[in-house]
Amino acid sequence: MPAHKFPGVCPGPFKGRLPLLLTALLLLLPALCCLGACGGGRTYPGPEHPKTARSWVEIRDQQVVRQHYDYSCGAASLATILHHYYGETVAEKDVVEFWLQQRAQEQREAEPMMSFSDLQQYAATLGYRAAGLALSLDSLAQLRRPAILYLEVRGRGHFTVYRGLDQRFVHLADPSFGNQRLKVERFQQLFHTRPDPKLPGRALVLLPPQDAPPDPAHRADFMQLTPFPAAYQTLYHRAWGAPTPLVRNW
Repeated sequence: MPAHKFPGVCPGPFKGRLPLLLTALLLLLPALCCLGACGGGRTYPGPEHPKTARSWVEIRDQQVVRQHYDYSCGAASLATILHHYYGETVAEKDVVEFWLQQRAQEQREAEPMMSFSDLQQYAATLGYRAAGLALSLDSLAQLRRPAILYLEVRGRGHFTVYRGLDQRFVHLADPSFGNQRLKVERFQQLFHTRPDPKLPGRALVLLPPQDAPPDPAHRADFMQLTPFPAAYQTLYHRAWGAPTPLVRNW
């Protein structure tokens, strides 16, 4: 008898995938129930094991200043490092307003985005030294502090914040997409913007004022790599046929 005459059989686009989808749903059910019951970030402490549920948006945007304008990725990247790594009270709009004032005073023509020089000037107003570097992927991996990177994404310049590197991914605090992991191969395509094959990438590193306190506690967790358990990553990919939200192919 044809399959469509049996009750409960789903012909069409889900044919052959129903067992896999049901398995994925059952495995995801505890996490979904926790999110539904707890909400984003609410805590229900138990006698011994308090737990806090966080939404994907909270994980994605943790310690990232998001950009609000097409041209402000540089301002948001600088604000991310100054605020979340060095503890300064700096917002994206502070950097944007400074840039617009400087551009008016110098009577510069309209520019599509900020430059490393613009970001250096703002950092200097707070006593920070900003060093522009030409470097390779190996040199980038040796950095022990965040850096603003210049990428070319689909033919357009873009600034983002480097958080770390492992064998497979480069971890970014991106002003457009939040915390992201790019495969190393794809990252190199975006990062190699200089004609020098030995030093193909560009970065801006901020150094604190000489009288700054040594390594405050809030710096330690900024350079931790984007948390996402491998089991959930595999499950998400099988259930939805797409990479996890924190793994992006730009």
